Amino acid sequence: MNKKESTNKNAAQHSSSEDIIGLTVHAYNNFLSGIMGFTELALLDCQQETVKSQLDASLESSNQAVHFGKQLLSSVARLQVGLKLYDLDTLLTKINKPNRDLVLMDKECGSLLIKTNEEWFLYCINLLIQFCDDFSGNIESQVEVSTQANNIKIIVFNKGLVLNNEQQKKLFNPFFSSRELLGSKDVGLAVVKGFLTQMSGSIHFQNDQKFVLKIPYAKEA
Repeated sequence: MNKKESTNKNAAQHSSSEDIIGLTVHAYNNFLSGIMGFTELALLDCQQETVKSQLDASLESSNQAVHFGKQLLSSVARLQVGLKLYDLDTLLTKINKPNRDLVLMDKECGSLLIKTNEEWFLYCINLLIQFCDDFSGNIESQVEVSTQANNIKIIVFNKGLVLNNEQQKKLFNPFFSSRELLGSKDVGLAVVKGFLTQMSGSIHFQNDQKFVLKIPYAKEA
């Protein structure tokens, strides 16, 4: 087998595994949606507070499981969400928190449009900020926004964020940044990379405490 055939085979296997994950998670989420529907109907007729509490707990667990499934789908760029045009200013002002201005944006960027899903775009940016804050041990993370060629360039950085070469290599592997580096149970930064792939964007970590995201912008609505 020559090099080209080997590369094509690996790409096909990678695509196949992503498809399997996508189909499995979609089927699982459909099953959970059915359970949640019956649980909500049961809550409408339930008169016993103890049973209501148990049903509420079951519903919350199912919601968490559905969100985890969506994280998995995002990590393999198979998240089923609608993408619409949003202006950056509207999106990124929602990142700022009380008493903490996180976003520094060039003036010309505010009116630019990107095609995305608001909920998951904000979720991914906040996930990066939270990772920087938690792993560095300080809450000094910042977001800088500028343009580069036909892309929006978003930099998420923290002066205290230091990763060794091995950590950088595995950073966007599912579960590595969350379970191995932070001890949490979610899918981690693989979610961000997969979602940006769906947006025709990209992300990489530069060895100077920052994540660099590039997202194509629309020149007109």
